[in-house]
Amino acid sequence: MAEETSLADAVREHLAPLLINTIALILVVVVTEMVVPALASLGTAIPGVGVSVSLVVTVAAIVVALYLVYRILAHLKEIVMPAADLVSELILGEKDEGVKSGIENVLLAVVAIVAAVMVSPLVVPIPGVGAILSIGILAVGLGVGGLLLIKGGTQLLKAFKSKIDEFVESVAERVEEIEERVKESEESGERSEE
Repeated sequence: MAEETSLADAVREHLAPLLINTIALILVVVVTEMVVPALASLGTAIPGVGVSVSLVVTVAAIVVALYLVYRILAHLKEIVMPAADLVSELILGEKDEGVKSGIENVLLAVVAIVAAVMVSPLVVPIPGVGAILSIGILAVGLGVGGLLLIKGGTQLLKAFKSKIDEFVESVAERVEEIEERVKESEESGERSEE
């Protein structure tokens, strides 16, 4: 069985690569968004192949962006899983796989949505199918992200249900105490008036 790392160790090991990959992803998307329209307006094609330079740059940027998204997810997961264990221990008093699974699904949902939003504009310059492909990528990313978000939220709700029920019962008991005090003060006020 693999030794579990602490949250502090995970942060030390994975935060810097996470930030570097995130910045690289942002740069790839921004540079591609600036370069591809200019290349498309020139209409240059690779001799002998007949493929436009803007299409080649777009495909290369998509491949690099997807790789960076994968690396970001890998480093983020290494930080989030010990954090999920810590939260689970603090709230529930024990490690719960439902919390880890729920947080992992929420994390995957966020990554799917962000990846779809960042990658879909890159495919627009593809001749003939770019716009439809862009809408398709966005729809699939948002759909998958939404389903994962619902699944993760349901898992987290199940994991924390007992603590939520305890909290609700505690609030209800406090409200009952306040209602009893108000009734007692009203009854004692009515008696003193008589």
